[in-house]
Amino acid sequence: MRDFKLKLIESNQEISDEDFTYKLDEKATTLDLKVAFTKAEGYNNPDEVRLIYQRQEGGDEPLEDNELLEDIEKHPGVFLIECPPRAFKGNISVFCKMSE
Repeated sequence: MRDFKLKLIESNQEISDEDFTYKLDEKATTLDLKVAFTKAEGYNNPDEVRLIYQRQEGGDEPLEDNELLEDIEKHPGVFLIECPPRAFKGNISVFCKMSE
């Protein structure tokens, strides 16, 4: 087991300062990291998020779910995760009482 870190791509496309760290198996895949994040942060499905690897020398690398994290980390960089905006799912009723 070892720690894998990722950073959040915020809604304004800025990268957050906060690290999200998850202890995973040495042979963990990108899907394992997405599952760890979605469970911890309350998302229903790892398919809701997108994992990217930003290499230190520049360029973002989109990742497939079956790639090994240790192979990706052979190049210096950081894992980034992009999440959909949180929204309420369901019905909302709004009532307005108008004075006469």
